[in-house]
Amino acid sequence: GIFTAPGISCPVSVPDGPYRIMLRPDCLDVDHPGSYTLTVEDISFRGSETLVTFRAEDGTAWKKAFSGSVSWKRGDRIGASLLIEEAILFESD
Repeated sequence: GIFTAPGISCPVSVPDGPYRIMLRPDCLDVDHPGSYTLTVEDISFRGSETLVTFRAEDGTAWKKAFSGSVSWKRGDRIGASLLIEEAILFESD
């Protein structure tokens, strides 16, 4: 009844067993610090938006677009939250 992975623990309504989780970039909430630690790996300015690449402690890479500029710089470590309501679970083989 609980899905767990590095930085994630959430109730689920699937049978017990191994699963993989898919989270879209919108699920990464950097506006509300949490226990999911990220390092800013790259910042790419693209006109009216900025694409930021984050790396989680478990090696997961995240790319998220922000309107305008951002205050982070490469190497910054931040705490984020994951909005898991939209997560999709896949059974692992």
